[in-house]
Amino acid sequence: MGMKAVRVTVSFNIGQQQWSHVFDIERGSTIRQLKEQMLNPKGTEEDVDSFELQLLGCRVTDWEQIHLEQTLDFNYLGPEEGGRRAKQDMLEREASAAPACTPDNDTQTTPRTPEASELPPVGKPAVVSVSAVQGGSGNGSVQLSYTAAARPSAALPAPALAQRWEVVGGADKGGILVREGRSISSKMLPDRLSHGSLVEELRKENERLHYRKLQGAGPESGWVSLTMNGKELLSHRPPSSEDLFTLDRALALQEDLMEGFAQPSFQASLSALHREFEEQNGLDGLAFQQKRNELLLTVQATVLPNYGFEGTPAGLVRMMKAFSPYMASKEVAWNNEQLNKLLPL
Repeated sequence: MGMKAVRVTVSFNIGQQQWSHVFDIERGSTIRQLKEQMLNPKGTEEDVDSFELQLLGCRVTDWEQIHLEQTLDFNYLGPEEGGRRAKQDMLEREASAAPACTPDNDTQTTPRTPEASELPPVGKPAVVSVSAVQGGSGNGSVQLSYTAAARPSAALPAPALAQRWEVVGGADKGGILVREGRSISSKMLPDRLSHGSLVEELRKENERLHYRKLQGAGPESGWVSLTMNGKELLSHRPPSSEDLFTLDRALALQEDLMEGFAQPSFQASLSALHREFEEQNGLDGLAFQQKRNELLLTVQATVLPNYGFEGTPAGLVRMMKAFSPYMASKEVAWNNEQLNKLLPL
């Protein structure tokens, strides 16, 4: 790490599961630049706005500069609330007014995670033998077991996703024309839909599209042409991994992580890591967390790509975002407890 770099640790929490990742960033960079680095290379502006970084339970504004090593907490807000707070940060920056920072539990958007004990275990436990207890000094064999929660049998099928389109035309004209109605002779709206905007299809008739804007600048809704003089103005955008991430896929991802973390080779490495640091400086230091995170990533990097997420810290951020709608699920809470059994601290 260069003399001008600062090391920032970001802690992540999914229910009762906790881990952290370290990011090296140039001294004097802003919190927003750190967030952008966390999501490289595929993060959009909306993705950056969708989460905040907190210090002692309080949001650190996007424009605050980073000069010292520190640990920050990840908190997912969602695009609507995140966008609102990002705009508020911008206004406060322009007014050169630092907001009062008071931890406020009411601002947390993650619903209460049910106690895992509320959900009974289902199915035969999977058992794995490892050479030593994590952190222990003995050489005996110990068995670890985990039981994944049953998939909800009465789960409703995932709702059909509306088609999404990206504006690929109008780059040299400030965007594409928008009209009030389907007819090309209907009233033209004063503002154009900006190049790069993402819209949701409400209705499609031949080469005319009635849309609802999801991100970008321009009218919230209206009618646009898909092509003009043979040139494509909007391009169909397939659903993202987050769009396709159902409760069933969330539980399957947890199950795959359990299987990976339960492997004897992983458990032996985790046990050796615990022993190494207990004999030195203990398990509370940054060095231990970094080594533990590197070990966790050996499993996460093989599992996450199967669900459309990169096996990187940025992919973990995207996975966190995708898990957000299911944090109140009893099955997710149960599986988190099983993961904790496999990854004791």
